[in-house]
Amino acid sequence: MPIHFLRYRIPRALVTVMDIGRIFVLRGSYERGLAFAMALAFFAPPASTFQKRYPIQTDSIFENGLRVTVLENHDVPLVTVLLAVRAGAFTQRPGEEGLSHLHEHVLLRSYGNDPAEFAEAAGRLNAMYNGTTGADVVTYYLILPSEETEDAIRLMARLITKARVRDRDLEQELPVVLGELAHEHSNPVGAMSRQVSRKLWAEDWHRIDVLGDSASLRQITVDQLQEHFDRYYVPNNAALIVTGDAHPERVFEYAGDSFDDWEKGENPFADSNRHSFEPLSGRTAVLALENVLEVTVQVQIRAPGLGEDEDAVHDIEALVELLNHPTGELQKTLVTNGPLQFLVASLIERREASEIVFVATSSIGEALAGVPTLLISLDQLDLAVQALGYPSHEVEQVALEGVIESLANRWELDLALTTERTARLAPYVAELWGNGGGEYLYDRSPFEVARSAEDFAAIAREYVCSQPKAIGILAPPSLLEQLRSILGGGAR
Repeated sequence: MPIHFLRYRIPRALVTVMDIGRIFVLRGSYERGLAFAMALAFFAPPASTFQKRYPIQTDSIFENGLRVTVLENHDVPLVTVLLAVRAGAFTQRPGEEGLSHLHEHVLLRSYGNDPAEFAEAAGRLNAMYNGTTGADVVTYYLILPSEETEDAIRLMARLITKARVRDRDLEQELPVVLGELAHEHSNPVGAMSRQVSRKLWAEDWHRIDVLGDSASLRQITVDQLQEHFDRYYVPNNAALIVTGDAHPERVFEYAGDSFDDWEKGENPFADSNRHSFEPLSGRTAVLALENVLEVTVQVQIRAPGLGEDEDAVHDIEALVELLNHPTGELQKTLVTNGPLQFLVASLIERREASEIVFVATSSIGEALAGVPTLLISLDQLDLAVQALGYPSHEVEQVALEGVIESLANRWELDLALTTERTARLAPYVAELWGNGGGEYLYDRSPFEVARSAEDFAAIAREYVCSQPKAIGILAPPSLLEQLRSILGGGAR
């Protein structure tokens, strides 16, 4: 099933967090596994005890505009060959929700004359393959023995340059995509998360929604898919990324031969101004009632995109890391000594607009205390963050400098683990290419800038406390009236 790894700033190296069309899926035990992994990550040996071995990066931009990047790591005789196109959900128009993801599916079927032909070709190379769709980028990749690198690049080139959109492929693949959608809707937490996201983005939801819905998907035609392909699937809007046991000069040679006849197209974004998102005001809430054994709360807040204010995004990224630290005032007040079982903050980074997300769980018995305490704490988050600079009266507080040092070390270790897994590095770099405007900077730490407790308080005040929030609560029906009273008239 195509999934898309996004840049969630929680311990990526130890916990798999996936965004499938804006739906959270946490594999394994929801709160216990993540809490355990976070503890391992935060108290891991400092990164200084590990040797930094970032792969050698070599880039080339061909005459047709295709960017080719090679990240070498010769430890294991495997390569990942990935083609990324800036054709994610942000290119969708109203009523086209899910088009980019559906197109990804159809393209993989369109290879040759038989829907299974691409799979058979990949099998002959001993390759694992898949495609992914996100808000910014669509990718297609092969993971295979490095001795097959040339044939893998040729196969990828044929997939893209010889693509045809056919009625039969759309007809046969639509039920598969609808099945994925139904599967995600069957997850109560995911279904609630999707409703909250839709509230958050309102009239701009079509630029965020990767999966779409059954109504929008059924209306998509072959002509729409072909128009989408012709506009966005051009070499000057694409990047070929090869990671692992690869040699740049050979990759450039293979890519030059294979993609030589892929003609440069018009810049698909040349005539488009920066999208202006409709403002969100106040607080909006969704109550999802299911016979669940615990209460889940999700709070989502809009944030600047990397294309709008990159420095602000890195400030928020550092704040998110700080909020997840177990010695922080927020974790101690709400989880260690408070009514919540679990609380994690994350940042979803996008080119146009990012998103801050808080996910918390509580027992049913503690929910009526936990929900208002969480909401008040987020509205006053600057006070909790500023308290990091001072000792706690109950437990000796780690000085802010020590906390930042441990966070920076964990970030470096996380990146080191990501770069060691070269198959994982390719989609990570592809995402950075898509939402970073062509600059990778995959090793840029959010802690390169020194920040005081007052600085973090100001970041929290500007991007969390003062911002409109979309809130979702998944709870049993018995709590309906009490939670509605807590949230006010905006809840439904």
